Amino acid sequence: MSLCPVIDESKIVGVVILTGIAFMDNTFIVQS
Repeated sequence: MSLCPVIDESKIVGVVILTGIAFMDNTFIVQS
């Protein structure tokens, strides 16, 4: 039971990081 919240939190953190990287990459491409 205690592992479920940890896994969900890890997934959320991973998604946020990937989204941030993709957003930064898109911004860099647009600026350049």
